[in-house]
Amino acid sequence: MIIDYAERCLDQDKVKVPKMGDWIPPHPEILKFNVGGSAKGSPGQAGIGGVLRDQSGRVLCLFSVYVGCQDAIIVELLAIVIACDMCVLKNELSEKKVIINSDSKNAVSWINNSGLRNINFMQLIYNIRHSIFEFGQMSV
Repeated sequence: MIIDYAERCLDQDKVKVPKMGDWIPPHPEILKFNVGGSAKGSPGQAGIGGVLRDQSGRVLCLFSVYVGCQDAIIVELLAIVIACDMCVLKNELSEKKVIINSDSKNAVSWINNSGLRNINFMQLIYNIRHSIFEFGQMSV
């Protein structure tokens, strides 16, 4: 059984490699932090990750963290929190403008607007907004 699996992995005709999404580089003076989270269920086992790159695609910083059993929206917010914290703590980024890119429309909307009424997310949103203010040149 294991040998059969290994042989299938080596046979390129039988292996389907998922197509990666297109990455759009930022302007030369801007860095881009792509973040995301995923939960298997709601709630379910979850993880977050992010990659900070410059305009040429060079990786400057990255993270990948298992965050336990969480809801999908919580993991999206946690990914943004970690990216914000990394930018604030990384001294060499203090002179750069950083855009944090998330595919969660709800998370981005709640961070950039004051319309959030769900108290369960308020502390995470506050932490993100505080980091954006502290860093100065960061946006989500």
